[in-house]
Amino acid sequence: MTKMISKILKVSSYCLFGLIICLSLFVLTMRFLGEAPSIFGYSFYYVLTESMEPEIMAGDIILCESVDTEELKIGDVITYAGQTGELNGKIITHKIVDIDDGMFTTQGVANNISDPPITSSQILSKYVLTIPLAGKLFSLINSKYGFILIIIIPLGVLIVNEISIIVKTIKEDKEDKEDNKDKEEHLGE
Repeated sequence: MTKMISKILKVSSYCLFGLIICLSLFVLTMRFLGEAPSIFGYSFYYVLTESMEPEIMAGDIILCESVDTEELKIGDVITYAGQTGELNGKIITHKIVDIDDGMFTTQGVANNISDPPITSSQILSKYVLTIPLAGKLFSLINSKYGFILIIIIPLGVLIVNEISIIVKTIKEDKEDKEDNKDKEEHLGE
């Protein structure tokens, strides 16, 4: 029974580690391409500022979905590409405070003034939820020590484990060949 549990835990840990590696590679690739990681119409964003606190905290990772801008209403939180002033080239997540003739005005919850109006073509997605603890994990992975702790050490453990399995298999094969050779010698006598 304990062997079965051990095997299940081993397979589960390999699967979890593989998933973490795949997600990390996916996120790194998307970052390299300059795009937000997106899966099935859902995008992930790392929040840099306090402008939406206390609803969305700086350091959070949020999940947003593609949206038809005609469905948006005042009070919705959206993510858009800034194109004017100090917002130019930045990705912003703010709440819609006004919609007028196809123009959307947004404002951060913690901000005293609203942002310049934006067009529907600037809107990237609508906020769905904050992913608990993901921001802390992302910050940890992005740090030098976190990368070593979360990626390099487990990868090293996996490599050492695989090498030990290979060595054990080679040793067992060698012993089996010697046993077969001994049996053949005994049969020949």
